[in-house]
Amino acid sequence: MSNNTLCNEIIEKYYASIYRYCFVRLDYNEYAADDCTQEVFLILLKKQHKLNLSDNIRAWLYETANRVIKADLRKANKEDTISNPDEIEDKTAVIENDSQSALEGLTEEEYLLISEYYSSE
Repeated sequence: MSNNTLCNEIIEKYYASIYRYCFVRLDYNEYAADDCTQEVFLILLKKQHKLNLSDNIRAWLYETANRVIKADLRKANKEDTISNPDEIEDKTAVIENDSQSALEGLTEEEYLLISEYYSSE
């Protein structure tokens, strides 16, 4: 039996169970589960010549799914951290307000000294 035929049989046999695994692990997100499942089987197709497709392929599929899910979650967390510019602006305003109130308690001489220090390189 050729590798392509065996891969097709593996995909038919395990696609639904790998999808369900991804679906649950990704908080019931259909789109993310679909993407991860497709990624798992794409990896299978790319590595079919290096793998022994008959020896416990089910375990390999679940381990690959686990790795793909972890990568997807890391990517999602990274995007969440970066993608909220409103929080950055709010924090900047707080820092500016705190800085302004700190400068208000200085004498004129202290204010000039600090201004000179930060304006010169």
